[in-house]
Amino acid sequence: MYNSGKDSIAVERLTLPRYLVENIPNVRCIGLIGNRLALLWVQNREHVLASIMDKRPILPAEGVKVTVEDIPAGDCNVEWWDTATGAIERTTRERSIAQGLTLELPSLATDTAFKIRW
Repeated sequence: MYNSGKDSIAVERLTLPRYLVENIPNVRCIGLIGNRLALLWVQNREHVLASIMDKRPILPAEGVKVTVEDIPAGDCNVEWWDTATGAIERTTRERSIAQGLTLELPSLATDTAFKIRW
């Protein structure tokens, strides 16, 4: 992921020291990282309003791996969110390494979101 923000911003009671943006050929990733929390949104780049309105076929993004840097090595709780319903699809326990936390996404036809705590 790319560290594009250098200054802290405050959102309600959470301070987010930087944000991340990454454009991979078939997905768009945007995230925020705080002291013990990261929020991440991943979108299939073909799943946009123009494609939906034009009824163009949207190919699922396959084999996508997203690495969130600056998460210390250790156990993390990851909530996988359905962005259409706003519900948690599942919660997993993942292990980050010194380079960060890597998540392997299932086939991505639309978008998904994550809440990561460590």
